[in-house]
Amino acid sequence: MADLLDRLEAVIRAAGSPVLDYLAPGASAAEIEDTFGSVGLTAPPEAVAVFAWHDGYRPGVHPHPFGLLPIPIRPMSLEAAVIVYEAINDGYDRPSWMPVMDGIVLMDTASVDEAGRSPISLLLHGYGWQQEASSIATPLRWWITLIEQETWSWGVDGWVDRLNRLALREDQQATGLLG
Repeated sequence: MADLLDRLEAVIRAAGSPVLDYLAPGASAAEIEDTFGSVGLTAPPEAVAVFAWHDGYRPGVHPHPFGLLPIPIRPMSLEAAVIVYEAINDGYDRPSWMPVMDGIVLMDTASVDEAGRSPISLLLHGYGWQQEASSIATPLRWWITLIEQETWSWGVDGWVDRLNRLALREDQQATGLLG
């Protein structure tokens, strides 16, 4: 898992994005396990890897306005994860699911396979989109590929998403808004 997170960081830097400069260093495994334990959960290996990679944003630094990626996914601090967990856990039917990234990426802390993978659910609010995966490694690989293939690229105004640009252009052409 750490290798995928390092690779994601490398492709974001290679794309020329400065957003990683806004992120805090990672938390220690002990801090992560203690924080999860404070709400009665056990931190699965993938959650430990995510929070050890970056523990949200540097103190006193506002998140970069363009985000980590062209979609609304951002590193979340352990403190914010607990706040969101407690807010959504009131009446939520999945009490073992802890947020591990803002956006929201929820990880099932009660289900860890032999390889240390935990199921996740990506909920992109505002997009009306939800995706389930057997591991956070799945979307990490998607995001790396999208950046490496320059489907997502960094421009003067932030991230450029060629897929959404193409879809918008096709919609505009179909409706006659674009010649």
